[in-house]
Parts: sequence; C-alpha cells; structure tokens
Amino acid sequence: MQVFNVALFRAFHAYILDITSYIPNAGERAIKEGDEHGPTQTFHQIVYLITGHTDEHLEEIRAIRHAHGR
Repeated sequence: MQVFNVALFRAFHAYILDITSYIPNAGERAIKEGDEHGPTQTFHQIVYLITGHTDEHLEEIRAIRHAHGR
C-alpha cells in the first residue's frame, strides 16, 4: 500500500505540472489570497510551491523506507 501512495504522489505531481500546459499563460495569471489586501502570487509560483512541497514529502518517504531496508 505504501508503494502505491508514493506512486500516487508522483502521479499527482506530474498531473499538476501537465495541466498548466493547457491553460494559455497559466503561469502569469495572478491569484490573490484572502481579501483585497492579501498577497498576490502567480499561478506558476503556487504550482512551484505545491510541487516543491510534494517533492519534500517524497524525499522524507524515501529516507524512511531506506532506514527500514525497503
């Protein structure tokens, strides 16, 4: 089951990166957080944060599996 979860994580990561290719200028579109005074980020910045965070978890999973001989 754990191997499946890692594969699912990887598939999600690839999917998020792939969908951006179908949206014209997706990376440049702005997203405002919260109310009108909240920070503004581009879609590219948010996708980068999400996929980077996913990569961190994958590395943690690899380290745990390695420590337990898997």
